[in-house]
Amino acid sequence: MTTISYVKHGFLALILLILAACSPEDGVQSQVRDQDSLAPFSLTLSERGNGAWRFTVDLSEPQNALIFSRSRHDYRTSSYQSLSAGARLERIGGFDTILFDPGVMRASFEITPFTETLPGTYTPFIPFSDGGQAVYLGAFELLRVADVQAVTDLNGNLDAWDGEQFDIPVHLKTRNSVLLDGAVHSGSAKAIVNGNGPYAYLGPTPLVEGKSFSGVMDPGLPQWLMDGFDEDLARIFAALEEGFGRSLKTKATIMFAFRGYETEGFSNTGGVLDGGLMVLETSGDAMREPNDRLRGYLEWFLTHEATHLFQHSGELRYADKSDSWITEGGANAVTHHLADKLNTMPNDIIQGRYQNAFDYCVASIKGTSMAEITNRNDQSHYDCGDFIFRISDAALPDSDLFDIWEALLVQAEAENEYDTAKYFAALRALGVDEDIVTRMEAFVAGPVIDPAAELSAMMDDVGIIAEVDSETLKSIQFPN
Repeated sequence: MTTISYVKHGFLALILLILAACSPEDGVQSQVRDQDSLAPFSLTLSERGNGAWRFTVDLSEPQNALIFSRSRHDYRTSSYQSLSAGARLERIGGFDTILFDPGVMRASFEITPFTETLPGTYTPFIPFSDGGQAVYLGAFELLRVADVQAVTDLNGNLDAWDGEQFDIPVHLKTRNSVLLDGAVHSGSAKAIVNGNGPYAYLGPTPLVEGKSFSGVMDPGLPQWLMDGFDEDLARIFAALEEGFGRSLKTKATIMFAFRGYETEGFSNTGGVLDGGLMVLETSGDAMREPNDRLRGYLEWFLTHEATHLFQHSGELRYADKSDSWITEGGANAVTHHLADKLNTMPNDIIQGRYQNAFDYCVASIKGTSMAEITNRNDQSHYDCGDFIFRISDAALPDSDLFDIWEALLVQAEAENEYDTAKYFAALRALGVDEDIVTRMEAFVAGPVIDPAAELSAMMDDVGIIAEVDSETLKSIQFPN
């Protein structure tokens, strides 16, 4: 998930902040999925008439304790109220934990929707101006643990959990319609959560069918933003299809929420989930009046998120969180390339983006590595990864960014996952000069003592004209 925020001190004061990787990394990735294995519990999420929700866990066999796989942030203890005797929610060693007394087979809670954005994960409930909400079902995934001591022994590390992961059925109940997995349901719907989960929109706004997407557009979104939205997105998808050499199997599904004009400036948050789902939310008083530059930033954001739909075809994923710089840096590089090609952003904005990215990357990776800055969840790996991709591209005069991605897919084919080693193997297979590959490998592996000098030298050697003064990028020009 990516967030763009800016305040009213000039559009070049654009700040990119990370709330979560566009692919979730704080929950357990799906392990062995036995389709014949039934989960020992099921979940029901019911929308109440007073704005609250009811969350019920029904056990099919006794359990002592269950933990929420996405427990990085402590918000449930203040927004969940137990409704059933013998079952309670406690925060134990960094995990939100449901504890069951002997013989208790149900835990029920009243939930006050938590709508704030959270670093490193998806927003649990996204409000729409029509009174509806998009609910992240992955936030309700539960994992079995033996007892309180077993939770404590995890020491807050989800990777230390080694239990069996199930396809968990989730039953949604509402008085409204439900948009789930691209289909509209009336009153109720069922989903499966396993290592991840979709968003479901529950509300009165009807489904919109566009040229390249279907979904729910918040009726409160500014009309100037919606005018031409379908055409703009279709142009972006067409460019991505041409570049990647393939089309999406199905239309993208979009849930686009508007949080109002109350906040100063402009903020945009979003992410891509399995099944071609893009979830976006925007707000800010800068959106009251039409603004071409602001529209350009939004198109930058849409292009970045749409790129992920093409990167993550099928079950392909990065191997480890530390490899996510490939996904995010690659999406940034493609976005900047297409923004220039399609003329969706003026060159001075692209220059400003790279100046900010250079500053951020250099400050973040100095004395450390790509893996370590990735774990900070501060988006600096997006920026450093962008430069690695652009250097790789410039080192291949007869290839482009999309050829690099296809070469990476070849490397990833056997295990259906890619990592840092496979990225550089792809560059070698394409014929990138060994000296450049070795230097980029060292930059990623770290520690990087003088990242400004390293980046400047590598860019110069592959024909990227970059004016760097001390540790500040003044201008940049990429080869045609």
